[in-house]
Amino acid sequence: MKIKLQEKKLDSTYFRVLFELAKKESPEALQNLLRDLKKLERMSLGHTAIFKGTHPTLSLTSKNKSTIKFLRERKKELEGLNLLRFDVANSVNQLVGNPSLIDTYLENARLLESYRIGNVKLPETESGLYGFNTPVSIYKDLKGTIEEIVKYYTDGEFKYTVYPASKKVGKIIYEAYSADLSREVPATWVLGIENRSTGYQYRTIYIENFAFDTTKLPTEEELQSYDFPLSLKQLFKK
Repeated sequence: MKIKLQEKKLDSTYFRVLFELAKKESPEALQNLLRDLKKLERMSLGHTAIFKGTHPTLSLTSKNKSTIKFLRERKKELEGLNLLRFDVANSVNQLVGNPSLIDTYLENARLLESYRIGNVKLPETESGLYGFNTPVSIYKDLKGTIEEIVKYYTDGEFKYTVYPASKKVGKIIYEAYSADLSREVPATWVLGIENRSTGYQYRTIYIENFAFDTTKLPTEEELQSYDFPLSLKQLFKK
């Protein structure tokens, strides 16, 4: 089977480019652009032009020339990005508060891009990753060979719950397990993998910020595998 990974419109690419911009121009420069853009999006531009005789878009570009120039030069990499996303502003604000993290954020974004991470999810609540739970889904043929799998990895610890029984649907056997992130072991990331029978594979990472611990990330071979993650194999041995 030929493995097909997402190559375009990756969140990891978006963040890598934005962190490169923050390093080149400063986190404050990017933060200012995002604030001006958010303010502009709330305006009624037609009425402003007619009744006030002002053109806020011109002000936006003149105030943020170098930042916008950088973004325009990298527009192919940023295709599909909505700059007003919560997680973009949140990450930029973190860098403004602690600019010493720029190199770490940039290095980790590059690492995620090398893994072709299509979706990067940052929590919008103070609880962060804790409380994270999700089903692990496995689809086998009648011989027991896994054809599709949705699995998760973490630098924390999962507590698994086995769903009552396998379900047979036609020539497919479906198994599911609930993966609950333990509160007893600190976690900085959860990585979700969807490996389809067609060879297409999709990847999503959940992080509190880009200063996550990279030392326990799985290998590319593990991610592409249609086998159970090690944490689930250990459950079977108990």
